[in-house]
Amino acid sequence: MRFIQAKIDGFGKWVDKTFTFSEQGLTCLFGENEAGKSTLQQFVLYMLFGLPPRKRNFYQPKSSNRIGGTLTIQDDRLGIYTIERVGDQVRCLMDNGEERDENWLHEYLKGMSREVYTSIYAFSALDLVHIRRMKAEQLSNVLFSVGLTGATSIYQVERQLTNKLGHLFKKAGRKPVINEQLKLVESQYEALQTIREKEVTYQDKRAGKQKLEEELAEEQTNFENLQQTLYQKEKMLHVVPLLTDYHICKRKLNQFPTEMPFPEDGINRLQQLKNQLIPLTSERDILQKNIREYKEQITNLKAKMLPITVYEKAKAILKQKQSFEQLKMKINEKEQEKEQLSRLIQEQLHEIGLKELDFEQTVFPFHLERTWKEIKDTNLQLQQESERLAEEQHLLSEERNRLNEEEEKIQTQLMSEQETMELQQKINEYDFAQSAIQKEIQQKKQWTQWKQKQQRIANWVLIGTITSVSLSVILAILLQNDFMFIFPVFLGLAGFFLYFIIRKSVKEIDKDLTKKVLSTNLSKEKRAKYNKIIQEHQDLQANLKTIKNERTRLEFQHLKWEERKKLFNQKESHWMERLKREHELYPFLKQVEPTHWIELLHKIRQMKRMVSNKNEIEKLLAHLYEEKHASLQEIASFAKNIRWEKDTLSFAQIEELVESYEESQRLIKQNTELLQEAKQKIKALNEKIFAYEHEIDRLLKIANVQDEEAYFKVSREIKERESLLEQKTKLEQQIGSMFSNETIDDLLKKELNRPELEMNISQLKQKLEESQSSVTEKHKLLASIETEINQMEMSDSNSEATLYYQMERDKLEKLAKKWAVYQVAQEALQQAKETFQQKYLTEVIELTSTYFEQLTNGRYVRIYAPTASKLFQVEANNYVRYTVEELSQGTIDQLYVSLRLAISKVMSNRYSLPLMIDDAFVHFDEVRTRQIIHLLKELAQEQQILLFTCKKEIANELQTKNLISNVNV
Repeated sequence: MRFIQAKIDGFGKWVDKTFTFSEQGLTCLFGENEAGKSTLQQFVLYMLFGLPPRKRNFYQPKSSNRIGGTLTIQDDRLGIYTIERVGDQVRCLMDNGEERDENWLHEYLKGMSREVYTSIYAFSALDLVHIRRMKAEQLSNVLFSVGLTGATSIYQVERQLTNKLGHLFKKAGRKPVINEQLKLVESQYEALQTIREKEVTYQDKRAGKQKLEEELAEEQTNFENLQQTLYQKEKMLHVVPLLTDYHICKRKLNQFPTEMPFPEDGINRLQQLKNQLIPLTSERDILQKNIREYKEQITNLKAKMLPITVYEKAKAILKQKQSFEQLKMKINEKEQEKEQLSRLIQEQLHEIGLKELDFEQTVFPFHLERTWKEIKDTNLQLQQESERLAEEQHLLSEERNRLNEEEEKIQTQLMSEQETMELQQKINEYDFAQSAIQKEIQQKKQWTQWKQKQQRIANWVLIGTITSVSLSVILAILLQNDFMFIFPVFLGLAGFFLYFIIRKSVKEIDKDLTKKVLSTNLSKEKRAKYNKIIQEHQDLQANLKTIKNERTRLEFQHLKWEERKKLFNQKESHWMERLKREHELYPFLKQVEPTHWIELLHKIRQMKRMVSNKNEIEKLLAHLYEEKHASLQEIASFAKNIRWEKDTLSFAQIEELVESYEESQRLIKQNTELLQEAKQKIKALNEKIFAYEHEIDRLLKIANVQDEEAYFKVSREIKERESLLEQKTKLEQQIGSMFSNETIDDLLKKELNRPELEMNISQLKQKLEESQSSVTEKHKLLASIETEINQMEMSDSNSEATLYYQMERDKLEKLAKKWAVYQVAQEALQQAKETFQQKYLTEVIELTSTYFEQLTNGRYVRIYAPTASKLFQVEANNYVRYTVEELSQGTIDQLYVSLRLAISKVMSNRYSLPLMIDDAFVHFDEVRTRQIIHLLKELAQEQQILLFTCKKEIANELQTKNLISNVNV
């Protein structure tokens, strides 16, 4: 998979922004801090995996209501397709025009989640701190976590399991839950055994108890009947006030008129109008108050303003601020430039082994570079020509040997002239015979055609003769003339004679031609064989002639080669003389190859220019110091004119004076505008207030009242009527809930006699007291018997102790099962980690060693994975091992980067996804940065890499086609 283009409609700070990623595999996205690089990463993840609504709201653009965009992807199997996601809606647009949904995208990513992707294919500088203390268990957890879940939560799960197991049970612990439960079960069991030992026989007591319980049940039934009768009477007594209220409510309802006109929801509508009217009037009062304040502020501001002459003078001085700051910057820049030139001159002199006086006294004419370039080019041409001459000589020699070998081979295969003539004669004889045969075949074909024609003539003669004879005989018979019978006889003899003559001549000619063709039959195979031999002989002769021509050409080329060789020797001699002459003029060239003379000349001229530039800078600095002093003098004069009593007046203080004056002007203008705006608002508020007051009058008119008090009175009467209706309905429901439907109508129509009901209730209560007294006495007796039985039964301590014991034991079993589940989960997790580590750790460590060796330029050649007691170790190229704590911070970062790249590479065999790196090399120096960029370019040939950085030197290391700079634009 490779990202081609990300088009953002709206996401965080990005709105209508398009990013096109490099086709080279490695794309560097450069931008300062807060430029939006992290937001771009989150957009890519949002396109692939989406976001829940709460997190998606965090990336809602401030300047747009759109959120979403498209991500165009190239896949080896599917080609180019585009993921389009807007909010929760997502669709995949395929190259063939089809559309797919989010379920297809999830299946295509093979169940990959956002957490798995960020843990495998994304890391930053913040992740580089974890490797310093990493041991075998932590590394195993990292690989297991990355490979299966994609999150560091595996550590938390394992710690939670360990804590829960420790909380439940410890061998030597007291506070764990299972340990405490074991002690509680043991104590309950001991109490149960004590109670069981004290059990005695109590059957007699139980029999007396049973008889008393039967008597008590009978008395209890009588008591319940009396109680039920009393309950009915008390309900009727209780409903007397409700019936009274019901009739009173009914009489009050009859006092109200049947129709009471009032606007629908009139009170709320009136209140809403008043609520809307109150803030308007309040706002009008506030605006009037503001108008008075604006006028007062304008007067105060005008009184405090500086004189216009002081303001204009200060502003004129401020115009020189930028020039003054630029002057200071230019002075600093030139001083740094001077110092840098001095340092560069000393470095260059040390590099070429010269002193400044050496090249200052030496004259380098303008044509010297062309002269040295000619010497260099001549040297290169002579070397190339020498190589060409040697190569041509070798080729000519090989070609001559090849021609000699071919000529010898052809001479052995050639036939003699006699043999060639004999074979050609046989072929000619065969061709002559074949020509004769062809002529005879042609004659035979013509004869066959003539023969068929003669046979047809003979047949027609025979048919005509028979027909003529038959007709003549018939005619003679019809005419009965004997003389006419002679005519058919002669006609028949002539016809048959002619027929037999034609047949005989055809047979004789056919016999002669057949004999002649049979006597000239020859062999075609032999003729083809002879012809092939002759053709091969002719081909060999042609090849031999070609070889002779080639030999002549080679001799001519050899002569040309000798002439070029002679000319080369002359050129070489002339070049040596020029070289010697230059050595005499410039002795320091004797130690330098001619190929480097021009480079040396450029450096010497560059140093001379640098010395000249340094002198010019010193002159310029003197002039700049004079300008700076003049500006300071002007500021001092201004401070004296305005009687500035504080320290030296600065541009910032002058700027404050100007800003104070301009701020006063701005406030005056602002208050003036606010004053006009307030007047306009008061006018608009008066119009709105009039509209609301008109609507209030309309509501009063609907209710047929003149003022709000009468309006509210009508509203209260309507509410009172509705309340009475509601109260009537509620009373009916209350009365109906206490009695059945059969008696409710009678109760609503009549009034009950309260004194009579109270008398009946009093009599029933007296009977209940007598029954209650009897029940109480029997209860006391039963309680006495039960007390004795309970004392014998230890007051049910046996069953209670048994129950408590069983409950605590069940609780212990549940805790034990829970502990076993946690134990099995911990063992399964550990086994899964060990299995995954065995599968991937070796491959990851080997690949990490390869990357680490490349990043450190072979200084460290191998990495050893951490163990339970040791940290990461690295082996240098001198076979000395170092722990990770003994390495520098930059080398540790290189180690962790190598580990993350190795994990990404191993996992990419399963998920071929782009790798995103966010400023993971922020602590790298220049050398380490070049090394990691070189490694990333190699990895990018197989896997796309998106590198987000704010370091300009990293962006400079990459070519333009790999760089997307100014991400924040």
